[in-house]
Formats: sequence, C-alpha cells, structure tokens
Amino acid sequence: MVGAFVGVLLLVLGIGAVAGVVTAAAMGLPTLALAIGLISGAFFAGRAV
Repeated sequence: MVGAFVGVLLLVLGIGAVAGVVTAAAMGLPTLALAIGLISGAFFAGRAV
C-alpha cells in the first residue's frame, strides 16, 4: 500500500518536473529549466538506487 502511494507520488512529481521545465523554457528561462531538470534527475537517480 505504501509502495503504491510512493509510486503514484513519484509519478506526479515526475510529471510536475517535466511541466515545470517546459513552462520555464517557454517563458525564456533556460537557467531555471536546467536547474529543475538537474534537481529532478538527481532525485529520481537517488530513488532508483
């Protein structure tokens, strides 16, 4: 049960991170988009290990 909840939470965070990167890039904020991408990438890499 907890694993399913965590899985859904990670999925939502992943979608949110992608949406954040797209929004930042569309607004002309490549630095912010890069930062969000790096943070979310590091987070998922840490969770996968």
